[in-house]
Amino acid sequence: MRIVEAEAFSATCFDDGVRAVFAVPVSGRSFVSDQVIQFPSHHETLDRTGQEVLAKLQRAASIAEQNTQHAVALAHQASMQLRVAEDKIVRLEHELLSYKERAERAEGWLQRISQEIEQSFSSRQPDAYPPRRLNIGR
Repeated sequence: MRIVEAEAFSATCFDDGVRAVFAVPVSGRSFVSDQVIQFPSHHETLDRTGQEVLAKLQRAASIAEQNTQHAVALAHQASMQLRVAEDKIVRLEHELLSYKERAERAEGWLQRISQEIEQSFSSRQPDAYPPRRLNIGR
C-alpha cells in the first residue's frame, strides 16, 4: 500500500493488540509502515494505572476541599471583622450625635451668657465704672 503526499493514521483493534498503519511523507514521497503495538496482557498494569488515576483524582478532590474550607474560613473571618467594624461605626455615629448635641447646647449657653453680659453692661452708664490706673513704683 502506498499513500502519496499525505499523512495518515489508522488503527484496527485485534484481540492480541492494535495494528497501526502510519504514512509519513519523506521528501515528497510517502513511506508506509505496518507496526503492531501490544497492549499489556496483564490486567495488573491496567488496574494499577486506573488506581493511580483514581488516587490522583482523590488527591485533587481533597486539595479542592481543603481550599474550599480555607476560603470559607477566610470568608467567615472577614464577615466577623466586617460585623465588628459595622458595630463600631454605629457606636461612633451615636457618640458623634451625642457630641453634636452637647456642642449645640454649649453654644446655646454661650449665646445666652453673651446676651446676659451685653444686657447687664449696656444698661449701666459708660462712666459708672471708669478705668482705674494703678500707680506702681511711683
